This record gives sequence, C-alpha cells and structure tokens, in this order.
Amino acid sequence: MFQEQDPRASLSTLVDQRAALRLEQVRVQAALAEVQHELRGWHQERQSRGPRAPASLRMLWADLEERERELVLVLMRVQAARGDRDREIMRYLQVPPLAS
Repeated sequence: MFQEQDPRASLSTLVDQRAALRLEQVRVQAALAEVQHELRGWHQERQSRGPRAPASLRMLWADLEERERELVLVLMRVQAARGDRDREIMRYLQVPPLAS
C-alpha cells in the first residue's frame, strides 16, 4: 500500500499521496458496494434454504462475507492513512508564529 511518510516530504508529495489515497478509497468502496449488493441479492435464498442449501452456495456466501470483511478492513486502513495525510498537510500549511 503506502509507505511511511518521509518527514521532509514536500507539500506536493503529500497532496499527491492524499489524491492517490482518495482514488484507492473510491475503488475499495465500489468493490465493497458490489460485494454487499451480491450478498443482498442472495438474502432471500439464504433465508429460505438456510443450512439446507447446497455446500457450493454456502461456500459462496461464506466467501462473499469474508471478502466483505476484508474490504472493510482495507477501507479503514485507507481512511486512516488519508486522515494522516490530511493532518500532515495541515501541519505543513500552518504558519509559524511571528517572533516579537
């Protein structure tokens, strides 16, 4: 994913990294929405068949649920990294107080 931030990184680098993180966030959110849509599509079938469903369907549902969990974790990491970049940009932009 993204490496630890170099303390000497330029504002331009920080903004580029934040933009890349935003694109990654959008990509992960789209993948998560797709998986959740698929899970919702199977909801009625899962409710009606329950444990009587064929093993292949139960495995599919378990795989979808695992993928959903994985994507949520990735999304949380991306959002945390983006928040870090936002804070670094804010620190970079802060003007030091003028000496009296």
